[in-house]
Amino acid sequence: MMGNETKIADSLLGQVINRAYRIDRLVGRGGMGNVYDAVQLCLNRHVALKIMSRDFSANREAFALFRREAEVTSALGHPHIVQVFDFGVTSAGAPYMVLELLEGEDLDRRVRRCGQLPFRQTLHVIKQVAAALAATHAKGVVHQDLKPANIFLQNVAGESSFVKVLDFGISKVRDASPQLAGSSVLMGTPHYMSPEQALGQDDHIDERTDQWALACMTWELLSGHAPFAGENVQTLLFQVVHGEPAPLPSMLTSFCPELERVLRRALSKHKEARFRNVIEFVQALEGTIGRRTPTAYKVVEPSVQPDARVRTALPTVLHRKATHAKATARTARHPSSALMESAGVAELSPEQPAPWLQWVALSSAQRPWELPTSPAACVRTSRGRGRARSQCPSALLKSRRHSFWN
Repeated sequence: MMGNETKIADSLLGQVINRAYRIDRLVGRGGMGNVYDAVQLCLNRHVALKIMSRDFSANREAFALFRREAEVTSALGHPHIVQVFDFGVTSAGAPYMVLELLEGEDLDRRVRRCGQLPFRQTLHVIKQVAAALAATHAKGVVHQDLKPANIFLQNVAGESSFVKVLDFGISKVRDASPQLAGSSVLMGTPHYMSPEQALGQDDHIDERTDQWALACMTWELLSGHAPFAGENVQTLLFQVVHGEPAPLPSMLTSFCPELERVLRRALSKHKEARFRNVIEFVQALEGTIGRRTPTAYKVVEPSVQPDARVRTALPTVLHRKATHAKATARTARHPSSALMESAGVAELSPEQPAPWLQWVALSSAQRPWELPTSPAACVRTSRGRGRARSQCPSALLKSRRHSFWN
């Protein structure tokens, strides 16, 4: 069967569909058909041509879902939702859909290629998805199949993660006929299904169902795994309905203690306990940035023995009067000198150093997010012949290229 489909897909290359679209190359294969790079002849522009496979073309329900996807998507008209230009049927009886051609990769491939994403990158993607969902919900449409594979990260000028939400084929439309709004078959992707979807409660599905899926995606992007797992579909759906997600990695919760609470609220079993809408959910995620706790940073006491590669001491400039000419000349090289002077650091004595001014002893076991963030905290490394170099923790983070936050 797969061989026949491949032959059919290859046979379409170079053909002109309905005297309007010339098929140039195969872009990808989907569950219901293939996507081609085609040229719209009247405008000489490249478009994506999605043609339903022969097996599904004869299925009336599949044909109805395919047509409705085109109708619903074209009516939404949002920058973060893929555009649909046309719909028709080939001379062979296969329905097709004409969409904008996207260059980039879907979020599922990005995660498999890069692993878990830093918080700011995750938030950047989730905010764009939420904006598209908010516009969708305002028009009475629930996506119902939100997952990384349906989030496309487009390459545009100056942006490699411009979001386009795809595949509204099984979306639920308010006031739609029962034949199109529901089905006796369980629809969706189990890892991102809400409890009401898993229980087949179609009457309970609303915009908070998409919020659940968005929270599942956020959880997966940050931790590297979905919040619920199972050996098969049945055990997975049981966990969705009755189980609790495994805790987030301690590194995430120590850095943002409110993060897990926000995600667990969006993953509440009862939709009434979730956020009122996806925008409120994203605002709560953004709020976790401002509620970071200093307990996530490790304060190194003076008694700690430094690594052999790093020599630690309090700079003599911190113990001299700010009016001293030599001290002024040395502090001028540090951007934080004015801040230290305004805080009275120059009046400190070596016997009474402030705890946040201790120089950090880096060891191989210490992680970069454990460094203090005070601009006065610097590290001096020996460079031979008496020469020394100072770095602030932010420079160390950049040099090591280990940053959870960015």
